[in-house]
Amino acid sequence: LEHSMCEMKKDIISVTERVSKLETVAHDLIALKDEINELKMQNHRQKNSLVASDLHINGIPCLANENLREVFDNICCTLNINTPEVKTIFRLQNKNNKNKNNSQDAVIMAKLMSPYDKNFFLKTLSGFRKSNKTHLMLKHIGLKSNNPIFINEHLTAHNYKIFQSALNMKKDHHLQSVVTMYMYKMQSLIS
Repeated sequence: LEHSMCEMKKDIISVTERVSKLETVAHDLIALKDEINELKMQNHRQKNSLVASDLHINGIPCLANENLREVFDNICCTLNINTPEVKTIFRLQNKNNKNKNNSQDAVIMAKLMSPYDKNFFLKTLSGFRKSNKTHLMLKHIGLKSNNPIFINEHLTAHNYKIFQSALNMKKDHHLQSVVTMYMYKMQSLIS
């Protein structure tokens, strides 16, 4: 009996040590998971800051010898605002036709100096649409066409997926409207 008690005591000590080690490992895993989530949030914030001032302009056909800054000036003039300072403006390569950079439907990327300028521009564009009850169109910037021009903020891949989900919810009548806006102190739920 004494031998059995001794063996049980050793087993209990062994199990207690193993449980203690497992608790330490579990605690370390939780700490690592928290650290990974923090790094994901930092990465997400950094990606957002890289595109925080960017606009995508769709629907403007590529013209020979085009001056994209002039095109952007015409858009701003139509919206009755001073043109914000632009870091750079260019056409993105069309994914459907990699041999031609400036295809008919290539998106124009306008990188403004600040998120404030971008948000002000988008708010003014929204006001234009509401007051005129129409989209901004090519005819508004001096081109002979009633085709619309679509201008949106540039979204990271992560935010674009969220935006697409929200648009689907709107299509299913679960949401009334969907908008995006860069927030200076963004809080994210990243899992």
